[in-house]
Amino acid sequence: ICWFEETDMGSIQSLSFANIPVEADKDDEDLNFPEFIVCDSEASINILDAQNFKEIDVSKKQAKTILKSIKREVLWTSINADSTTLAFTTTDGKLYEWELWSAEPRLLRDFGSEQSHEIATVCEYSPDGKYLIAGTSQGNLYVKTDTMNVSPLLISHKKKGVYVEKMVFSQCSNYLAVSDNYKCVTLFKLGHKYEDKNLPIEWVFSGKVRAHTAPITDLCFIEPGPKLFSIAQDMTMVQYNVEKSKDYLIVENYDKIEANEYPTAITPYPLDVNKENLLLTANTGYKLKLWSGKICRQTVLGPCF
Repeated sequence: ICWFEETDMGSIQSLSFANIPVEADKDDEDLNFPEFIVCDSEASINILDAQNFKEIDVSKKQAKTILKSIKREVLWTSINADSTTLAFTTTDGKLYEWELWSAEPRLLRDFGSEQSHEIATVCEYSPDGKYLIAGTSQGNLYVKTDTMNVSPLLISHKKKGVYVEKMVFSQCSNYLAVSDNYKCVTLFKLGHKYEDKNLPIEWVFSGKVRAHTAPITDLCFIEPGPKLFSIAQDMTMVQYNVEKSKDYLIVENYDKIEANEYPTAITPYPLDVNKENLLLTANTGYKLKLWSGKICRQTVLGPCF
């Protein structure tokens, strides 16, 4: 009989032996068997073999973890386009960063264990990969630079019950737009605070406005400019003047783009050969629409299942 103690694992949920034949040695009294994988209640996958049983040193008896997963549901994910790193948030208030070739995600911040008890509801990497920003259930924003620190960016709301729903970076990584459940859009710009070049470059509040009368469903930037757009369940698309906004987000165009359904997603059209700044929207009627300013250039029926 062979037993394993001090393996530093949770309750065993399942195990599986390697399909490798093992030759028995008649002169060897020790039990010989192939290595095996153990899954435990802590969402980790571990390897054990005969050598773990033979070791006397407790530290060497521990199982080798090949994959350490998470125990709660994932709320949001974001890929760093400049590396093989994935960031995600979970329902227990934790913000993780996972190098895809590593066995275990790295905990950046546990919001649930703090006094505020907020949850990271959304997170996004900037296109250049320099910044990871997370929005929370209390309307706060937190920024992570190249270091491991996740520091508060600012408190963007004073009302209770306001939480961040979506955020999007401009392709140049100099602008950040955030929407919340109070139907507001907030814009931040990467620059010097108070336009004082003696101060360090940071994310500076550039403006905020409530242009929609129903929940916002999506945001997007298009180049050049950049130009910022938002769509909502009020069947409208709003364009904002990014460059001229200061302390107040200026609404440049307000257009009703739907009659019966409401738009659910918006993105720059990737095959814009003529550089017309085309936008592609999807709605609850399973339709895709191609926009050039206020003009709908084309409507097609998308997948309905």
